[in-house]
Amino acid sequence: MAGESFHNCSQYLRIPDNSMTSRRYRTDFFQSIWVSVSLYCLLALLFCCAGLCAGSSGAFITRQPWRGRLGDHLLSYIGTKALARRYNLHYLYTPFISSDQFVLHDEELCPEPHHEHFDRVILLRSVQQLERSEAHRKREGGRVLYIAAPHLRYEGELRGKFREEMRRLIAPRGQLASIDMPHDAVTIALHIRTGGDHPPDKRARVRKKSAHKFSRISSAIGVLQRLVPRVARKKVYIHIFTDDSNPARLAQHVASHLDNPDVEIGYRREGNHYDANVLEDLFGMMQCDYLIRTQSCFSAVAALLGRHKKVFIY
Repeated sequence: MAGESFHNCSQYLRIPDNSMTSRRYRTDFFQSIWVSVSLYCLLALLFCCAGLCAGSSGAFITRQPWRGRLGDHLLSYIGTKALARRYNLHYLYTPFISSDQFVLHDEELCPEPHHEHFDRVILLRSVQQLERSEAHRKREGGRVLYIAAPHLRYEGELRGKFREEMRRLIAPRGQLASIDMPHDAVTIALHIRTGGDHPPDKRARVRKKSAHKFSRISSAIGVLQRLVPRVARKKVYIHIFTDDSNPARLAQHVASHLDNPDVEIGYRREGNHYDANVLEDLFGMMQCDYLIRTQSCFSAVAALLGRHKKVFIY
């Protein structure tokens, strides 16, 4: 039957070129070949990844699945990748919130590791624990899977080629709406986190649990009052990035304390919400000359991957 199908395709290819039927059948034939080759390559990739998990010796590292916001997950991803690089571990990707919006989702894709493929599975809570476990593995041999706990952070390798690699992987897969900023001005990204539009009781719990991430706006204004005169040789543009649904109120408050006609303050005019335009804000903060940020993980990622002249934490 396969020979008959190939014979029929050959007949189609011998139809004269000036025939619309010929072009259609040739197109269908080559499209079928392209689909078959693509499926073969995808299956080969999956089998290779499965073989990596099931047959390779050495140590592997992945992230522990957990709830968290985008900034938390990105910092965890960067830290786990840095550990893999520093200690020569195989990195196994596990998807997280919005990870399918980044380039890394295409390049890191690998089947979920099965614990039975490993001699030991270790939940990593510190770098020191990893170093002890690696020393033991190198003496005794075997296959080990390390699962990085959510709070585990490691940024020791975030420089040079590794930093450029993170910038490439943590880039949008598709087109994002850009934030319009003047090209003839010094641009300052100001991150203000208020807790968004959660109900008052939940908002209070969030602020109490992560009080260090909700710095006083007066502290940010103090940074601006010191920074703006130093860069005021040119026009200054400040863009407010916030989870607050009323950024105009914040902009008016900041402007009243600066009282400088050469300073323009921008913000999202409509549709601002704590869970909307998240990627646009992340990459918008990265493109500014200066970043004034809270201690939140979200703006920490912007500081790590951006090319700012200086970053201020308030």
